[in-house]
Amino acid sequence: MEKVKGYMLSLAIGYVIIFVLFLITSIIFAYTNIQDDTLNIAIYICLGVSTLISSFLLGMKVKEKGAIIGIIFGAIFYGLVFLIGSVISGFEFSTSVIIYFLISIIFSTIGAVFGVNI
Repeated sequence: MEKVKGYMLSLAIGYVIIFVLFLITSIIFAYTNIQDDTLNIAIYICLGVSTLISSFLLGMKVKEKGAIIGIIFGAIFYGLVFLIGSVISGFEFSTSVIIYFLISIIFSTIGAVFGVNI
């Protein structure tokens, strides 16, 4: 039960972080002359940072099996993002979905491993 609470708290923290990062990114894009082509890179960075931090916190709480916990957490984190996005704007599967999923898995695994070992 304690692990479930850790996952829930880390997911909540991760979604708050990604919301704040997306808000900052949208403000930057709205008030500067940055090309729209760089928006995907900004989204990749926001997703990576939020999963890294939230899985790091989860790893610090759980203190075991960092890689496995990171993979599971990354899959859950992006799975919920994908599900919510699909409900809001319709299901669309593309290479970007795979890239986002891989970024979420990789960064959350790195974060959880570091969190367990600190």
